[in-house]
Amino acid sequence: MLNVNPTRMELSNLKARLTMAKRGHKLLKDKLDEMIKIFMELLDKVKENRKKVDEILNKTIDSFIITKSNSFPEILEAAYLVPWQKCEIKEKLSHLIGIKIFDFDVSLQQNSEYKNMQFQFFHISKELKKTINLQTKLLFNIIKLSETEFKLNILGNEIAKTRRRVNALEYQMIPEILETIKMISSKIEENERSTLVRIMKVKDIVRENSI
Repeated sequence: MLNVNPTRMELSNLKARLTMAKRGHKLLKDKLDEMIKIFMELLDKVKENRKKVDEILNKTIDSFIITKSNSFPEILEAAYLVPWQKCEIKEKLSHLIGIKIFDFDVSLQQNSEYKNMQFQFFHISKELKKTINLQTKLLFNIIKLSETEFKLNILGNEIAKTRRRVNALEYQMIPEILETIKMISSKIEENERSTLVRIMKVKDIVRENSI
């Protein structure tokens, strides 16, 4: 129960606060429901992306094993020092139901000197190109998976904060206001009855004295 004076003014203020609290609770509850819905969608997307990453990883490992078994170690190591492709990652600020998140803009560009470098590694297994393409694809999908997981973590934290606010309104603030309104209403009714009794007594006294 709130510590307030049991007056009509306080009663009016509390009723206004109650209206605002209920309205805020509804808005937050609707937002929470929407966030949970999006969270579950993102969770499904994360599961799909992880499955895809696992599949590409297995193919990449198999391809690399073939490449390694048919290549000279020194030449293979030198080949991996070559920047076959350039990868650029840029963060783009966006919003998800009012929440700040970041999208990862991934750009993969083939090195302009790629064709000139190929002839230097003719002793390497022809599987190398497939391996590098798979590794590039794996990197891309890992980045996109990280992007989705990042959004999931941000949304999860926001859901937890919003749920605490909803619970505070639903189980603490609104019940306290209702209880206080009930107490003040009861006090006012009691005071009105007492006042009415006093008025009736005064009338009785006046009537007796006038006879």
